This record gives sequence, C-alpha cells and structure tokens, in this order.
Amino acid sequence: MDPNFGLAHNHLAQAYLQKQMNDEAVAELQQAVQLSGGSPTCIANRESCSRVRRIRQQERGGKATQRSQQALKPQTIRLPQRLL
Repeated sequence: MDPNFGLAHNHLAQAYLQKQMNDEAVAELQQAVQLSGGSPTCIANRESCSRVRRIRQQERGGKATQRSQQALKPQTIRLPQRLL
C-alpha cells in the first residue's frame, strides 16, 4: 500500500471497522483526511466512525442512552468553505 494514498487508508479503515477495531479505524481515517486534502468522503467516514466508537464504548460500559442512539442517525456534515 502506498502510505501517501489517502483513499487506501480510507479503505483500510473500513476493514478495521468490520473487525470492530475502532481505534485503528479512527487513526487510519485521520490519516486519510490529511493525505486526501480533506476529502468529503474521508471526513464523513471519520465522523461516522467516531460516533460508532463512542456508542460502542458506552454500550460496553452499560451506558447506552437515547442520545447515543441518536448519534447513529444520519447527520448533515458542514464542509469547509473552500470545498463548496
């Protein structure tokens, strides 16, 4: 894998998510965002992954709440002005 190819990091993160390796997925998605120059796809995936990670952490601690369930619902993501 080319370490400077952002979309490769994005796809690797998706594989980590399928294996429930959430911390690794977030790290890969952070790299994907940086290397891709702020790709909207990579940003959206990173934010979604972060929400899933928070919810899974809460569920492990027995603290799943209505608010955490709400976090899984699709949300509007504000893009940086330079991308509009």
